[in-house]
Amino acid sequence: MNRSYHARFRIGCVLFALSAVGAFAEEVRAADGQSTAITLVADGQPRAVVVAADVNSTSDRRALGSSRGLLLEAFKRMAGVQLAVVGEAAVADVEIRNGRIVTTTIPGVDYEVSAFILLGAVELAQRLGVPAKPLGPGGIRLKTTGNALVLDGQHDGVAFRGGLVYATVEFLEELGFRYLWPGGLGLVVPATETVRVRELDVAYTPPVKARRIRKAARGPRRYESGLGLLQLDQDLRGVNSADGADFDFPPRTGWGAWNRLGGIFPFFGHAGDGLRGGWAEWGEIHPEWFALQADGSRDQRGTGRFRVCLSNRALIEHVANDIIERVNDRPDTTLVSLDGNDGGYSSDCLCENCRALDPPDAPLINHLIFERAGSARRETVRYPSLTDRHVYYWNRIAEIVTEQHPDLLFGVSAYRTHAHPPVERKLHPNLLVRYVPSGTERWQGWVDAGARNMIWRPNLLHSGHERGTLDLHRAREIAERLRFFTENGLAATDMDSIYHNWATQGLTYYVAARFSWDPYQDYDELLEDYCESGFGPAAESIKRYFLDIEALDGGLAAFTPDVVGNLRAHLTRADEAASEDALIRRRIDFLRTGLELTALTATADALAAAVAEGEEVDKAYARRVLDRRWQLMRHIFKTHPMAVNVAVVEGNNIRQRRNWQRAFDWSGPSDTEQETQPAVTAMDDWWHGDQTDWHD
Repeated sequence: MNRSYHARFRIGCVLFALSAVGAFAEEVRAADGQSTAITLVADGQPRAVVVAADVNSTSDRRALGSSRGLLLEAFKRMAGVQLAVVGEAAVADVEIRNGRIVTTTIPGVDYEVSAFILLGAVELAQRLGVPAKPLGPGGIRLKTTGNALVLDGQHDGVAFRGGLVYATVEFLEELGFRYLWPGGLGLVVPATETVRVRELDVAYTPPVKARRIRKAARGPRRYESGLGLLQLDQDLRGVNSADGADFDFPPRTGWGAWNRLGGIFPFFGHAGDGLRGGWAEWGEIHPEWFALQADGSRDQRGTGRFRVCLSNRALIEHVANDIIERVNDRPDTTLVSLDGNDGGYSSDCLCENCRALDPPDAPLINHLIFERAGSARRETVRYPSLTDRHVYYWNRIAEIVTEQHPDLLFGVSAYRTHAHPPVERKLHPNLLVRYVPSGTERWQGWVDAGARNMIWRPNLLHSGHERGTLDLHRAREIAERLRFFTENGLAATDMDSIYHNWATQGLTYYVAARFSWDPYQDYDELLEDYCESGFGPAAESIKRYFLDIEALDGGLAAFTPDVVGNLRAHLTRADEAASEDALIRRRIDFLRTGLELTALTATADALAAAVAEGEEVDKAYARRVLDRRWQLMRHIFKTHPMAVNVAVVEGNNIRQRRNWQRAFDWSGPSDTEQETQPAVTAMDDWWHGDQTDWHD
């Protein structure tokens, strides 16, 4: 595939919504004078009926119910109408003439019907001459014929996220709906009294079989401590918010499902190299199974996460036989993880047998050597990549197990000391590789070594979550890499993680989801659509705002007063362009919270760096900046809780708080500042008029 299905869709078959005074008030007519538009709603009156397929399985009923609810809720919000829903029996005897359904009355429907939305594999679609097309997991089918719209899809095995739901979303997005970020403020709902759909014919299966982005509303750690530092209680989250922070549209179709995250693929996690029980169970019995440390010991107590001796043949036999027993007990098992533990305080094995498996010409890496297992004291040495020793271990286990269970897969990772592809060894065909590096340069080496159907599990979204500040340079990178990986064997994505910093990193989250569904679309077209859909007349200024942030390099240090002033100007022009549109102005306010928090944090960091360099700074001013930042974070929590996850940010801001305390003697706002904090309400934009004073 070399072209986005969206592009082909919009060239050949445009789907659109019209208001009563819209620019396309005239019906589109074919050369023979026959109308090719299907009117679903006319002047605020329903004209279409939804025909729901008869299904039997629980998963199909769930997918159908979710799609039906989504469709009905959308039309209610968009045009203020309630479409009727009937089963297939209600239309079993309708007449079809010249490819159109000829009837105006349907049992149980109290309005005149002139159009039909066939939801799911409705038999009537076959009568209309709409052949079923082969679709893969999560595939979608949209087709107009006569006065009927067919929406169908292949169920992918995940409740509420089958192809039928995706097809429904695709239809609604062509009507103008978007879900930019979670919550009512991020949902774009077109307002219209007349809805028509023109000719379309789409059959699409996502090339990435499963699309997963992890979510961490409370972060990996320190959420509660962040609340304490900000003197907040969880019950205050969004208390003054009109954003609808926990909004689902409708229930069970949240932001992820709407943006087509889902699918089935055998994901896996860290598993101690497959050794169940670890040191606690086997350490005293078989210490030789564990990694030799720099002090000559193999003791893994106190390490947090043990490491094994990958060359030990008895260990390999034990793990392989244990897997065979497990699969014998549960024959429906399709995958077993051989992935090693992540982190911890112990070195990879330093024994001669393991070192003999490391090719001397392998790429050099930074290898951590701990003084002893369990001690944080360590040194970094340059040493060849350890991938070949891992492949030796994985292959041997796979060879033994597949003699009895030939289809079993083994989950392993290209990560840490074994992120580089192997130099001397090829991969057993049953190894499923989870590729953790963010870049593309090592991917082909893994493919050449025999990896197939790889999972991309980057930490791109995880990086920088502790600060929650503006960072959009990864968005375009993710789009380009997803396209490259898809063209070279990508089967699934498993990205870490969305931390709910939607005002500062939300565009990146959005791009990651949308390009996982369609890696061949154009990034700039997606950005244009994001801005136009969410910000209407302010779109151009918002696009310039995003592009200027994307171009910045150097982290927070790049947000100088001049840069911040320029970004503020974009938002000011956007606000002026939005004029009286309160909803768009609220979305601009939402973005502004991220900019102002970034600006205040950058100012504090710059002042602390100046102190560290021996420069004189106005420490009283610096403390006022930090007091202001504290107030703004509390305001965000109460008013725009999806904008920045301030509890996670403040809880993880340990190093910076120490720097600020050393530089300015600031460990929190003064008692007076806490007592005189400004009132915050949902529509209160108290920082708009006076923020500049805090950064001059």
